[in-house]
Amino acid sequence: IAGFTTNDGASQQKVIISDCINYGDITSATGRTAGIVAAANRYTQLANCVNHGKQLNTCPKNDAGRLGNIACNMGAGSSMIGCSNYGDLTSTTGSRCGGITSAAGDATFENCANYAEVVTYDGYTGGIVGCQVTSSTKTGGISNCFNAGSIRSCGSIVGGIVGRASYGELKNCANVGSVLAYNFDPVKAAFSQTKVGGIVGDNQYSRMADCFNAGDVYAMKEQAGGIAGSISRNSTKGGISNCLNVGYVYGSLGYNCGYIAGVNYSSSSVVTDLSNCYYDA
Repeated sequence: IAGFTTNDGASQQKVIISDCINYGDITSATGRTAGIVAAANRYTQLANCVNHGKQLNTCPKNDAGRLGNIACNMGAGSSMIGCSNYGDLTSTTGSRCGGITSAAGDATFENCANYAEVVTYDGYTGGIVGCQVTSSTKTGGISNCFNAGSIRSCGSIVGGIVGRASYGELKNCANVGSVLAYNFDPVKAAFSQTKVGGIVGDNQYSRMADCFNAGDVYAMKEQAGGIAGSISRNSTKGGISNCLNVGYVYGSLGYNCGYIAGVNYSSSSVVTDLSNCYYDA
C-alpha cells in the first residue's frame, strides 16, 4: 500500500492509514518489505488494516532485514489499532521478523492479531512484534493482542507476542501458537537458541499483566518460559502479574526452563515481582 510514511519533523500531526487490505504475495530480497506499509515512520497511525498476502524474503545480508506483514517498523509516536495478518512470513536468511511488525520504539499496539506462521533464521522474532525497545520515560506498549500462528526461528529471543520487550507495558495479550527456537537448518544455526517465551522471549523492564499462553514453547538450549523466556527488573520498572500458562515448556536437560519464566535476572537489591501467576497442564 505504501513504502514510507512520516510527518513533518517539527509536528506531531498523525499520518493516518486505515481500512486497507492487501491480498498480494510478496517475494523480495530487500531488507524492508510489508503488506501495508514498509516503513511507518514518525507519528503514523495504522487502523483496521488487514494483510492476506504471503511474504518470502531472501535478503542476502545477515541481520539486515526487518520484516513484518503489516509494517516493517513503527517510528516515534506511531500506533497500530485493530490490524490483522493472515499471510505466512518466511525469511530464508537472518532477518528479524514479526507477524505484524518487526521493530518498534515507543509505538503502541492495540487489538492486533496474527493468524499465520512466521519462520526466520534470525532471532528477535514474535507473532505481533519482533522487538520493541523504548525507555523508562516513554509510553510504548502492546495490549489486547493475540497470536495463533506458529513461530519458528533458528535464533534466540523469540516470543509468541514479542521477541524482546524493553520498558513499556505488555498487557491483556494471548498466544495459542507454538513458539519454537531450534536449528532446523544446522548449516546456518548452532546449538545456541535461548530466551524463548509463550508471550515474550526477553523481558527487559517491561511491566506484564493479565497475559495467557496455551502454545508449546521450545528452546533448543535454555531459558524457555511459558510466559517469558527471561525477565529483568530495575528499581522502578518490570514485573509479571496475573498471568496463566497452560502450554508445555521444553529445553535441554540441565539448562534453565520454567512454566512461567525460564530465568529471573534479579539482583540482591532488586527482585523481579512475580505475583498471581499460574501454570495448569
